[in-house]
Amino acid sequence: MKPTIYRGLGGTGIQTLSYLKKQFVDAYGEEHIPKEVAFLGVDAMCFPYIDNLDIIGCQIPLVEYYKAQKQKGSLKWLHDENLCGIPTTISFPNASLRTTGRLAADASISHIIYEFEKRMNTVGGSNDVHVSVYVITSLAGGFGSGSLIPIVAALRNKFGERIKVYGHGVLHNIFIIENNPPSSQLVLPNGIASILELDHLFSTNFS
Repeated sequence: MKPTIYRGLGGTGIQTLSYLKKQFVDAYGEEHIPKEVAFLGVDAMCFPYIDNLDIIGCQIPLVEYYKAQKQKGSLKWLHDENLCGIPTTISFPNASLRTTGRLAADASISHIIYEFEKRMNTVGGSNDVHVSVYVITSLAGGFGSGSLIPIVAALRNKFGERIKVYGHGVLHNIFIIENNPPSSQLVLPNGIASILELDHLFSTNFS
């Protein structure tokens, strides 16, 4: 079996990853999942109700990280209209702000790379053996859609051609239902913003 790492970003990605792992458990048994396969969830917070996955939560309190980065002047990408909500959205990362997702990913990127490298070694990745990485996330939420590009970019910068990344993004349509709570009103603009960003990256020549 080809070395493979499945990564779930954000709540939707982690729950999907949990279902996927269950399929492996049903097929092989908990103790006999092929050693070439690993699963890893990443979110701004951990999910205590999902006990069959390793999940990385944000390692640094986001309020403190935000203040430190703000003093350095390194948050120019953070839109002004989101600034007034930062203390609240950092305390409650599920507020569906993509900028909060990116901030949480930036705060923990070293730890995310460290944990990913451990899985690379576990599945047998090396300079001669490439690893397939399947990233699963919602394009319409907060952490997943906000962290997708910076996390994948960091992994590519670190591991280069040793990994081949495949993205699986859940579009906003399935989250739009009647009588949604206020935070769910962001799923459409979040989804559109994610698609526009990805389209820009795929159509831009960085050479």
